[in-house]
Amino acid sequence: MSRNVWARVLAAVVVVIAAGHPGAQESAGCGPGGEAALARAASAVAVSDGDAAAAILREAYGAAPTCAPLGTASWAWHGWLGAARAHAAGGTEESLSEVRAALAVLEPADSARSADAAYAAAILHAAAAAAQQEREEMRVWLEHAADLARRLAPGMHPWPMAAPVAEGELWLMLHDPAMADAAFQRALAEAPTPAALRGLGRARAGGDNMKGGCEPYRKALALAEAESPDGPLAVEARAFLRLCR
Repeated sequence: MSRNVWARVLAAVVVVIAAGHPGAQESAGCGPGGEAALARAASAVAVSDGDAAAAILREAYGAAPTCAPLGTASWAWHGWLGAARAHAAGGTEESLSEVRAALAVLEPADSARSADAAYAAAILHAAAAAAQQEREEMRVWLEHAADLARRLAPGMHPWPMAAPVAEGELWLMLHDPAMADAAFQRALAEAPTPAALRGLGRARAGGDNMKGGCEPYRKALALAEAESPDGPLAVEARAFLRLCR
């Protein structure tokens, strides 16, 4: 998305967030199309198809810029992907510009925030800390995110992803497979998604336990094939499982 388009989206979402009490806004301006897009994007995240999730959210939010939940999801995902790029670039202040842009929307000054926006902001702060190798700061933000997650309305999808899955991914970013393994196991206790199973497989393989990664990847593939048989997770799982024979 171009900078000009992002600027227009930013302006729209700030207006929405500032319009009143966040509880009254959650469905305003969304309609069935917005809700369906959020569900499709959540399904894409569950099978680790980040590009598909980004495309779904970008198109849906462009069509319904007054839909606050879409705004939160779009900016949360934009910031999450930006943090990954920042980590690859060494975690410099300049490389974190996409994360800061997302946080500017999710944490508007002098304005009420919805519960899902506050949660997303906490995850992005944790991701930014991980990109900069700030382990303790990351821990603090993850603990805050986990607390905020407990306050979300029942059935509300946490963006950019559930707290233990995000924690596992960030520990993988910091090359700590043992901590990632523990986080993904907590994630699987909550919801056995393909993304969490893939994370567990990666964590075990990264901890010199290739054999231990086989079963999580096998389960991840079985679930992912029903949703996205040719998606990136299914392709990755099949490649890994060749080493398990």
